[in-house]
Amino acid sequence: MLNQLLQVGSVSVVARRLRVSQPTVSRGLARLREIFDDPLFIRTNQGLQRRQRAEELLEPLSEWLGNADALFEPKIFDPGALEKSFRISATDSGLAAIFSLVHARLAALAPHARVDIQFYSDNVANRLASGQTDFVISGYLPDDRTAYSRRLMAETSVCVIRRDHPLLALSGGIDLGAYLDYPHVNVTVGDEGVDPLSSLLALQQVERKIVATIPFFFGVGAFLYDMDAIATVPGRVADQLCLDPRLAQLPAPAEIPGYDYWLLWHERIRRDPSTAWFVDLVADICRSGHA
Repeated sequence: MLNQLLQVGSVSVVARRLRVSQPTVSRGLARLREIFDDPLFIRTNQGLQRRQRAEELLEPLSEWLGNADALFEPKIFDPGALEKSFRISATDSGLAAIFSLVHARLAALAPHARVDIQFYSDNVANRLASGQTDFVISGYLPDDRTAYSRRLMAETSVCVIRRDHPLLALSGGIDLGAYLDYPHVNVTVGDEGVDPLSSLLALQQVERKIVATIPFFFGVGAFLYDMDAIATVPGRVADQLCLDPRLAQLPAPAEIPGYDYWLLWHERIRRDPSTAWFVDLVADICRSGHA
C-alpha cells in the first residue's frame, strides 16, 4: 500500500488498484503515519503531495520490493516464457533509432513480453527509482551515481532543409555562419522542454533565429516545405524524413557534434534476470546494426 501511495498520491486510485475500499486505504495511511511518526503526505487539490520523509522512503522501498520480487524469479531464465512489460522512456528520435532495430528480435525471442513506450521525462532518476520506468533511452551522458548504463550507438547531427534550399548550392558543406543566416525550427526534449542545441550554441556565444519550437523531431517537415528554415535533427531521423522528396539533408556545422545513445536502468531491477537479458539484447543489436 505504501509503495502505491508514494507513486500515485491518491487514496481513491490506490483503493481501486488494490481492490479495497477507500476507508481501508485511509486507515492504512493513518497506521503508516504512526509507524513512521510523520504525516508523510500533504493534501492538495491535485492529491497527496509527498513530504520529505516520504521522498526518503521512495528509493529504499522500491529497491526492497525489487529484491523481494527476485525471490520468486526462476533460477534459469527463459525469454520464451517471459510474461512482462518493459516500460521504456524515450524521445521519438531514440525510439526510431533503437527500436527500429530491436522490436522484431524482441518479439521473436520473447513472444509473451511487450514494450510500453513512455514520453521522455527529464526526471529520469526519480522515475527509474520509483518504478514508474524500467529503462530510459537517453542522448545525454549518464550520471553513474543515479543509474546503471550501457552505451548503444553513436549518432550524428544533421540539417534538414527543403529540396530547393539555397544552402544546397554551397560547396564543401555549411559553416556556422551560413547556418545562423537562416531561420530555424527548434526541437525541445522531454516534458520540461529542454533545449540542448540552444544551450550548446550559447556556450559559443551565438544563437539561432527560431521561428517555431516543437516537441517531436518527426514533426519538423511541415515547417520546412515552404520556407528557408533549417531543422537540426539526429542523422537517423534525417534519413527517414528525407524519404520525402521535398526534403534534403546536409551535415551540421562542425560546432554541432553528434552524441551517443545510452540505455539506463536502476539498482532496483539490476538483479532481475530479464534486465540483464534485455540490456544485452539491445546493446548487441545496436552494436551489429541489425536484428
